[in-house]
Amino acid sequence: MYAICTAAGICYYSICGRRRKLPLAIVNNTSSNENTLILSYDGYTPASDEIIKENGTFSQSLVPNSVADVPWNLTQNAVNNVKVYTGTNGEKIKPKSMAFWFRGAVYSGSLQGASKETLKNIDLTGLDTSGTESMAYLFSGDVALEKIAGLNSLDTSSVTDMTCMFNSCMKLSEIDVSNFNTSNVTSFEQMFGWVDSEGTNQISNLDLSNFNTSKATNMHNMFLGLNVEELNLKNFDTSSVTTMSMMF
Repeated sequence: MYAICTAAGICYYSICGRRRKLPLAIVNNTSSNENTLILSYDGYTPASDEIIKENGTFSQSLVPNSVADVPWNLTQNAVNNVKVYTGTNGEKIKPKSMAFWFRGAVYSGSLQGASKETLKNIDLTGLDTSGTESMAYLFSGDVALEKIAGLNSLDTSSVTDMTCMFNSCMKLSEIDVSNFNTSNVTSFEQMFGWVDSEGTNQISNLDLSNFNTSKATNMHNMFLGLNVEELNLKNFDTSSVTTMSMMF
């Protein structure tokens, strides 16, 4: 598979000689009156939902350096859910980077002065993350987020940066990272840090027993403000860590 990009910035992907684009759209479910951001391999959207906005296409090779680089960041439609769809033949979107993808304030209708977060549910089961190198700020600031489907099935073997990945996800009652492969991660900075005026969160348990931190250099603020009663870090290798300031 290789990318073909037009002068207009629309990227297609040649798969077995066929050119494919990776579409995205916002649809509305009239029964629940909720909007869903759909990222799809080949344009599939549920027939029962009304497409209210099409935002063009996005590139699997995109490496965002900020929220502004994410193709769906300027939507003025409040988004309640995110769903990733596989292709009609089971093909999965394979992003090079997921940095900033769902960072807070993107889905409340404005990047500036957002007063209310609306994003509640994210379903990532349609992704192939075996080649994903960054998940930095992936869910950071999503203070209304309640559920991430498919989280523990993500392949994180190529990820090197998990900075602020779950920062300030105040309503998540579960973060299942027990199967995460972190053998290549160098930065865990503020990965679970909860920066909030109330200083509270819903997490009661965090299983890090399988974490491989042998390449980690940064654990600054990693657990700052996290209110779990116990953390088992006996397998943490901190031999390469250069900063642990305010880790807890």
